[in-house]
Amino acid sequence: MKLKNILIVVVLLAVLSGASLLLNRKAPPATEADPRVSQPLVAADVVNQAAGVRISENGKTVLLKKFGTGWVVSSYYDLPVDFQKLAHFVQEFAATKIDRFVTGNPQRLAGLEFKDTKVVLLDATDHPLAEITLGKNAESGGRFLRFGDEPKAYLAPINAWLDTEAKNWADSALTSFKTDDIAKVSLTFAEGGPITLSRAKKGAAFAADALPAGQQLKATTVDSLLNGLNNLRFTETSEPGDPKAEAARAHSRTATLTTFGGKTITVALGREPEHTVVTDPDPKPAAGGPAAVIGPVTAKDGAAAESEGPAKVVGGPITKTVPAGPVFAFVTTSEATDAVNAAMKKRAFQVGETAFTGLPGKADDFFEPAPKGEPAKATIKD
Repeated sequence: MKLKNILIVVVLLAVLSGASLLLNRKAPPATEADPRVSQPLVAADVVNQAAGVRISENGKTVLLKKFGTGWVVSSYYDLPVDFQKLAHFVQEFAATKIDRFVTGNPQRLAGLEFKDTKVVLLDATDHPLAEITLGKNAESGGRFLRFGDEPKAYLAPINAWLDTEAKNWADSALTSFKTDDIAKVSLTFAEGGPITLSRAKKGAAFAADALPAGQQLKATTVDSLLNGLNNLRFTETSEPGDPKAEAARAHSRTATLTTFGGKTITVALGREPEHTVVTDPDPKPAAGGPAAVIGPVTAKDGAAAESEGPAKVVGGPITKTVPAGPVFAFVTTSEATDAVNAAMKKRAFQVGETAFTGLPGKADDFFEPAPKGEPAKATIKD
């Protein structure tokens, strides 16, 4: 047989052999075609049904629940939820799709570190609609996960941060309004009567109830007041009867805002001022008894001790300077259903100290000399 014919036969045999392998190759395991692959972690209809979200990690759990038309942090005094944060969190699970099925092998599952890191969506009866347990991060990217108690692991490119600090889920905003909607504002001072500013329509200049001769309202001061009162946020909360909160209320200043729609927002800001505490000294010892020494012993006192027996040296009262306390905000509105009214009954709210220290200190801070020959005026920027 010629060499050329031999080569042709060899090539044909190789082709036939390859075709045989293709025909006889076993079908891929069913797990490679898992129906969850390429599907969202949580289906849209499940998200729409959710009436609760439970987040757990490292022994800590946060429970968020639907209440009326909104959501509350059940694990933090039922304060309103930061809905933007909640929506972003849930959306990440609804938008993230599963990359691939990983394993159903119990030994491999054990190595993927599925512990107590879970996200559970609940219905109105607290029954789980979807339960996802997160494992460790994959070296190639993404994170391992499993659904409920299923003996299967998947991989998905999820980067959600599971915040288990309940307070962090509460909406920290105590006030929120548009400055252009404010028709009237009044502010009290530590000394002297309050100042009241008003205007007839949006965009018009504010006018003071009592404008000193030759003066006009200072726009920057009005801006500062309204902007400082707007979007006021708490930093910490405590019991409503907290002594520090009560002391702050006793030293508070009040701003009252009225919108063109007739709604009133009352904001009282205060803190206990720095003060000195005086402690009485210990009682003097009986004559001839042990010495009671409070304060420094002078040379004369020492000499007396040598000649007249045990020294009786009693210093003056002990004084201690107590620094100013934290700033608390007390907010109410004329709308009975406003969430802030209910929140104020549950907790006392601390805010940043600049909310209080930034208030104009006296009525004169609102005025500046008016240009000669021009009428006094005041405008604010929205």
